[in-house]
Amino acid sequence: MTVLTVVGVVLVVAALAAALHIARSRLETARRATAAADSTVDRFRDFAKAGCDLLWELDEHLQYAFVKNLTGVGSPLDSSSVLGATPWEIAEADPEQDETWRAYRALLETHRPFRDFRHSYRVKGGKIGYWTLSGTPILDHSGVFRGYRGTAVEVSAEVDARQRADRAEARLAEAIENFSEGFVLYDPDGCFVACNSKYRELFNGIEDLLVPGTPMEIMVKAVIDRGVIRRSTDRDAANALGLTRFEISRFSDRATEVQMADGRWLLVQNRRLPDGGIVGIRTDITDIKKRERALAEQEARLRAIIEAINDAVFVKDLFGRYVMCNTAGTRLIGKDVGASLGKTDAELFPADMARKIMISDHDVIHSGRTRVDEHETIVDGETRYFTTTKTVYRDPGGAALGIVGVTSDITHRKRGEAELRHAKEQAELANRAKSRFLANMSHELRTPLNAIIGFAEIIQMEMLGPVGTERYLEYAADIGTSGHHLLNLINDLLDLSKIEAGKLELHEAWVDVPAAIETCLRLVKERALNHGVELTTELIGTLPPLWADERAMKQILLNLLSNAVKFTPQGGRVTVRAAIDEDNRLRLAVADTGIGIAEKDMPKVLEAFGQVDSTMNRKHAGTGLGLPLTKKLIEMHSGEFAIESAVGQGTTVSAHFPAARTFAEELAVKHPLRASA
Repeated sequence: MTVLTVVGVVLVVAALAAALHIARSRLETARRATAAADSTVDRFRDFAKAGCDLLWELDEHLQYAFVKNLTGVGSPLDSSSVLGATPWEIAEADPEQDETWRAYRALLETHRPFRDFRHSYRVKGGKIGYWTLSGTPILDHSGVFRGYRGTAVEVSAEVDARQRADRAEARLAEAIENFSEGFVLYDPDGCFVACNSKYRELFNGIEDLLVPGTPMEIMVKAVIDRGVIRRSTDRDAANALGLTRFEISRFSDRATEVQMADGRWLLVQNRRLPDGGIVGIRTDITDIKKRERALAEQEARLRAIIEAINDAVFVKDLFGRYVMCNTAGTRLIGKDVGASLGKTDAELFPADMARKIMISDHDVIHSGRTRVDEHETIVDGETRYFTTTKTVYRDPGGAALGIVGVTSDITHRKRGEAELRHAKEQAELANRAKSRFLANMSHELRTPLNAIIGFAEIIQMEMLGPVGTERYLEYAADIGTSGHHLLNLINDLLDLSKIEAGKLELHEAWVDVPAAIETCLRLVKERALNHGVELTTELIGTLPPLWADERAMKQILLNLLSNAVKFTPQGGRVTVRAAIDEDNRLRLAVADTGIGIAEKDMPKVLEAFGQVDSTMNRKHAGTGLGLPLTKKLIEMHSGEFAIESAVGQGTTVSAHFPAARTFAEELAVKHPLRASA
């Protein structure tokens, strides 16, 4: 190999080495440029990730041409299914119907950049999500619009949180607005922020100042100057309604009452908030104040009434301490009110008396029953009697709070009772003496009277021979009639006396009622004919027997018939009625068309020997024993006596005998009216 050849090879190698060096240098430069580019791409990618969730591009037709999700989380815009669709199509919106999307489309069509356009979208399950879009137009080198390139941030969580906060704020505002109390809010500087309509209603004289920023002291001054409230001094009103700026710095919670100019009362309450603001509540307490006033008036009236009572009235708590006592009570205790209240019976009375009182109190509290105790004591050397009534008083829940008691001086009543017992004993002695007198006198009178009646009948019948003069026979008849009348009077007196003494005995048996009625009618028939009075009967159905004293039954009927005939004028009618009523009671009645009895005279005719004071008494003889004796005989048979009368129309006297004295339940009383004269 020649030198030239060697030199050439060396030169070639050197050239190759230089070329390799240059290539390596360029490769390193390219590598560094690529690394720098990658770093720039990474930097922009990090910036994009930090600033948005999605990269997107729209073509010149405003349709998605590129979408890149940077979060790795699924999104409605990170799928190839959105390519070729417009943003409003993805959001399922119609720009022709939706004002927001119509404005967005118009903005895109102007090819201008935009920021923070928010729109909603529907995700799986029907839930609504939100995106915020920002974009800039793409122009080629010749300035022709080629679309938009931009970013998107998902703000669903923020929107949801804001909506929840808005709803909560709206609910709070609605609740405050619906407060029954007035509500007002001041900021930390003491300036008005807001209030509800109730506050505006209460302070309707300062409506022009109820705007944000009005200082509290200006509002308070206006309330005072404009006469919205009543106050004794301006300072009192200011202290009640609010605070000055100086006072705000040393504010403490407060509550007070003020009276409005229209007479209403407000409870004013101010509270410090954590941020330094002040919230005020204004409550209308007019009804409460009225009730308090009414309660105070009622308490005053009750106190006056209790003080006016001559009896001792006291109240004790559960520990036996006096908490209230009227003047009469302090007189009884022997100490004034101040010295009595808070004391127990052990501190006010002797030991024996205090022990009895405490035992009585303990029984009342634990039994819950009202207790009445009587006791006597020596007052000013005189024995006096007292009665104490105690009961438990309770709270609205039923828990016992103590004892209320009333002690009355019953000395006069006790003395009156003693006098009454003595008078009763004397009356009973007199009644027994009267009964013995009537019994003895009836025996003494009946013996000669029976002789007189007997001798009169002998003379009248001329049993021992003819009487020389006809007039003597008339005299004998008069003697017999008068004797029978006097004998009946004596019998009535004796019967009435026995009934009053409880010694009249009934000899009961089954009495044929129709037969008894016929017998009595025969006995008064002649007298009725002499007076020109018609006698009739109305017996309804088949009358059952009556378990009664037959003599007493006939005496009842005879007394009623005699009175009816006596007081019925000529041409009148007396009717005896008998029937079984729906309760199976026997009803006997004697009705007349006589002169009648006035309502005011009813009590008098039912008294023994009672007679109406009129010319009637002088015209008609009688003792006044008929009706009282009849009433007592009916009542002795467990019956009911009734009388109905009208002056000038007549009188009806009825006797109702109980079903237990008849066989009515076994008899079919369905026959028609049977009337006979």
